[in-house]
Amino acid sequence: MTTLFGSADWGSTHFRLRVLADQGRRCVASFASAQGAAVLAASAGDAHGARDAAFAACLRDALAAVREQAGTASAGMPIVISGMAASAYGWREAPYRPLPFALDGRAFASVRHVLDIPGGPSHPLHFLSGVSHARDVMRGEETQLVGLCRQLGATDLPADFLALLPGTHCKHAAVQGGQLVDFQTYMTGELYALLSTQSVLRHTVRTPPGSTPARLHEDGFRLGLRAAPHAGLAEGLFEIRARGVQGTATPEELAGYLSGLLVGSELSGRLMRESPNRPILLCADAALATAYALALQEAGLGAHLHIIPPTIIPTLAGLGQAAFLEHAAD
Repeated sequence: MTTLFGSADWGSTHFRLRVLADQGRRCVASFASAQGAAVLAASAGDAHGARDAAFAACLRDALAAVREQAGTASAGMPIVISGMAASAYGWREAPYRPLPFALDGRAFASVRHVLDIPGGPSHPLHFLSGVSHARDVMRGEETQLVGLCRQLGATDLPADFLALLPGTHCKHAAVQGGQLVDFQTYMTGELYALLSTQSVLRHTVRTPPGSTPARLHEDGFRLGLRAAPHAGLAEGLFEIRARGVQGTATPEELAGYLSGLLVGSELSGRLMRESPNRPILLCADAALATAYALALQEAGLGAHLHIIPPTIIPTLAGLGQAAFLEHAAD
């Protein structure tokens, strides 16, 4: 019988549970919701045991949903949990691991727990550690990096590369000889959301319905990218306000400019400056991959760019968790 395990990718605002087989390479059932760790922690408040009960109830509901797809083979399966559910404000805190962090699955620490299921077998839970250094922390992306190394293998993976993982908090991760040796975080996505909806710029920029910062006005995005190396970020941001008041650009163009200014500032960061000739592996969904590829071309780094197929990005966390389970069983 095929061995199944539960792969929980539990971020701040979203939760996804997948039932995986074949060492994490095949998904047989999945469930997703907006019950992220921050959402559950806020709803539970400070009452004794309320947070534990809220997380447990969420996971039980998800297991009931995936059991309809996966069948009885999923009963009692181990569940590996990555992301903010393993943080201080999550369910069970797993301590950070230091650098360098081996990306073969051996370097994880984990905190174990048991989820009881009324009328059925309990599930062993494994909360995976994040990674930290003196200036930064990472929780969840390290699991994706382990999965990326597992997916590509030694023959297709450069020995020394920089991985870009765009998102709400974008990560630049330096990898050497199969180890994560440095990383830096940029609040690019969160800054765009805050500035475009809660600052004075909300009167100036317009994000089209159903759009994302990566699907905005391309000419405006390019202008923002080109301005980023020369204008200070604070100065460049108010220029958006001035151009809107003067009517020299449309709100859609200025939304693209804002996104380009933030992404361009990110790409002038420390790890990019220190290794201008290092291969760059871009790990993002299709929309963000398009935007960041354009930004890297504008920055003169296109020759070093390798785009990981966006279709495999959702599989990376599960592959990393499978690597952890293999070594945990040794």
